[in-house]
Amino acid sequence: RIASKDWVTVSQEGIEPVSVGRFYVHTATNRGDIPEGARAFRIDAGLAFGTGQHETTTGCLATLDLLRARGTRVRNLLDLGTGTGLLAFAALHLWPRAAAIASDIDPVAIDVTRENAERNGVPLGDGVGELDLVVAAGMAHPLLQARAPYDLIIANVLAGPLIDMAPSIADA
Repeated sequence: RIASKDWVTVSQEGIEPVSVGRFYVHTATNRGDIPEGARAFRIDAGLAFGTGQHETTTGCLATLDLLRARGTRVRNLLDLGTGTGLLAFAALHLWPRAAAIASDIDPVAIDVTRENAERNGVPLGDGVGELDLVVAAGMAHPLLQARAPYDLIIANVLAGPLIDMAPSIADA
């Protein structure tokens, strides 16, 4: 029998690092060689979505990289449905002078994001260059509404909930 702690290690051994634009995402067991100039993020497989393996996550990372390459300025950003926090971390890396907030309907995901932020040196707080965290169902939280309008909203969530939230996201 494998102890429960070892199951996490075993499950992560099959996850390959992801290299997208200026980002390199890996787990504790697969760091590999970080490409020169890439910002590495350690995101372990666990209780929240967003290790970089899914095509929607890699697509979002590529889009963020492209927006930055095109000179897009972001001063206020939201990662709605943050999961592990990866996309918020990437956006804050690209726009380090932005105010950033990440939310998720699942309090466990916010705990995971907090742990990942600490592990990856992402400063937490409500100031410029820091990531604020909130548990919220969509845009239905006073803090999310108060911080609008946003220059950038990242919402890598399922299509059904995204369609339902589209009007409130567009308003923000």
